[in-house]
Amino acid sequence: MAKTKKIDWLNHVLEFAVVIIGILIAFQLNTCRESKKEAKLVDNHIASIIDESKFNRSQINFSIESASKTIQKLDSLMNLLTIQSNNLPVIDKLSKDLLNLDYCYIKRNAYNSLIQSSDVRFVEDFKLKENIISLYEYYRWLESVDKTNQDFYLKYYQPFVMQNLDLLEFEKPVNEAVYNNKEFKNALSSYVYISRYRKQRLEATKSQINNFIEKYDTEE
Repeated sequence: MAKTKKIDWLNHVLEFAVVIIGILIAFQLNTCRESKKEAKLVDNHIASIIDESKFNRSQINFSIESASKTIQKLDSLMNLLTIQSNNLPVIDKLSKDLLNLDYCYIKRNAYNSLIQSSDVRFVEDFKLKENIISLYEYYRWLESVDKTNQDFYLKYYQPFVMQNLDLLEFEKPVNEAVYNNKEFKNALSSYVYISRYRKQRLEATKSQINNFIEKYDTEE
């Protein structure tokens, strides 16, 4: 009768354990590589958003300066009209200078890249993700205010100036009655209010950008 071969179960178990441990280690190494790759990807996105934020801040700085000049001109013009000044050359010049409408361009390429690539899912820091979204909501808010300002300007102020002021002979004042027109004064009053509100929104957005850069830019 043939002798039954004894199975070395201990050796089989050890070999099986070695295989399983090898698979787990390989899996863990692969996971670590993927995690590092995702972390690097997120870092690149954040760096791009910080650069974009600095660009947008420079645009907003320019618009704040422009808005301040516009408000100054509007205040001067309103003051001259209120005291019924007969300084028509100055009134005329200010009225024409206000045809220079400013619009704040906001860049959002870096943000769109983060969202559209779905890499935002790799941002593990919830607060960072929340702050990025909040910052770009501020941009959306500012753009809506800019749109309101632009719509008002194109609907009320520009048409009146184009129809009633002489833009070819820039130094030649028009009839005083044009500047005492109720429609013109109402347009100016509204323009003052909208311009002040826009400047406030510009400054609030700039503050958000500064906070974001200060918190996440390691180079500043």
